[in-house]
Amino acid sequence: MYKRSVNIMEKRVVLLLVVLVLSFVFVSAESSFEVNNVLIKVSLHQGESVSKDVSIYSSEGGEFDFELIGLEGVSLERENLVLGKKEKKEVSVIFDSGKLEPGIYVGSIVVKDTKGEQVIPVIFEVESEDVFFDINLNIPLEYGEIEQGKKFVAQLKIFDLVSAGGTSVGFGSSSVDVEYYIYNLEGDVLSSENENLVVNNQASVTKSMTFPEKVGFGQYVFGAVVRSDGSVGTASHFFVISDSSSDFSLGDFDFGSNWVLVILAVFVGVVLFMFFYLIRDRDKLIMALKRYNSQELEKQKEMLFAQQRMVLKNSGVDVRAVKKEVKEKIEKIKRKHKNRVGQLRKLKKSGNVEKMKRKLAEWKSEGYNTGALEYKLKDLSLGQMKSILGKWKKEYKT
Repeated sequence: MYKRSVNIMEKRVVLLLVVLVLSFVFVSAESSFEVNNVLIKVSLHQGESVSKDVSIYSSEGGEFDFELIGLEGVSLERENLVLGKKEKKEVSVIFDSGKLEPGIYVGSIVVKDTKGEQVIPVIFEVESEDVFFDINLNIPLEYGEIEQGKKFVAQLKIFDLVSAGGTSVGFGSSSVDVEYYIYNLEGDVLSSENENLVVNNQASVTKSMTFPEKVGFGQYVFGAVVRSDGSVGTASHFFVISDSSSDFSLGDFDFGSNWVLVILAVFVGVVLFMFFYLIRDRDKLIMALKRYNSQELEKQKEMLFAQQRMVLKNSGVDVRAVKKEVKEKIEKIKRKHKNRVGQLRKLKKSGNVEKMKRKLAEWKSEGYNTGALEYKLKDLSLGQMKSILGKWKKEYKT
């Protein structure tokens, strides 16, 4: 009755764990599909066009809608599609700069179904047909994600493309206007600055911008535009503003709004403790048996090798036959040990810890069986065997 109740309890524990894990995965899943794009960035000269594919996959299938947010000069091949189970399709995104002024256009594509949505940031850079001055933009690693209210730093290198193309003189000292922008993924300009610089072949600039705390955490784009006599060059970079209080602490955790997760975490913790408590003793008993088997095997090997040495002193003994016999007896001991572990595992499966303990104690009480004739080599006389046993008996006895 005891072992049946323990076994039933274990099954219930495992079932509860499976249900909890599946429930947690279901609750925490934000969407039932995958898109292959985390960011789309396109740079064209004025008058050019190009298309990019967004790939969508769903294991469950269903109807999916696509929506453009805050983008000019961008259109979708289609605004919805239907997927079967485990089906994958592409939707073309068309970028056309023909009717746009040179500059940077930012927005997003929202892909959604009835269960959730995913947002793909989009950056569309449009440069003039002829570009004489351009920008290389670098964001130091530590500024790829900044805390709310902290400063953002970008490193820019502005250069004239004539000197970069190999002409030694280039344009010489030239005045250029540089504009700096911060965009959100709705296409709004949150902050902008501009300055006039003199570029002699090239110039390096470190630009620092600070955001007020009212700028919420999320995904943003830093853009820079350099203008000079009709030439427009662009550069942009994606970055993140994170919640400054995002580091977890008990003091910051909102137990009121997260009570479901709190209860779930406590319940899972209790269930895991009960489960591991139930299996711990049985695992310890099996490990104890394996250690004992290993010790016994070493002692039995010592006794067999002692017999082998004594037998080989006799005249006319077949050395190969003796060594083969020793090897067979060692294999026999190993089979016995394997059988013991099998018996203990069956008892573990039934949940009967007490019977496992009694069985292990029974095997240990037998000692290392140094007196068993089954381990006597056939070419060893009874007197020789007694001599060996007399020498090893105390050491072999546990």
